[in-house]
Amino acid sequence: NKLNLPHLKVFGYTTHCHIPSINRNKLDLKALCILFIDYDKNSQIY
Repeated sequence: NKLNLPHLKVFGYTTHCHIPSINRNKLDLKALCILFIDYDKNSQIY
């Protein structure tokens, strides 16, 4: 049987956020893995 899943929606996905060099030390991570949910509804920029 084939699954019927058209009612499911993507809730969020993982992405990487860059950490500026002034906010990290030499051995710290350069990016942070985060869960992106949605854009701000009141903002005109991304």
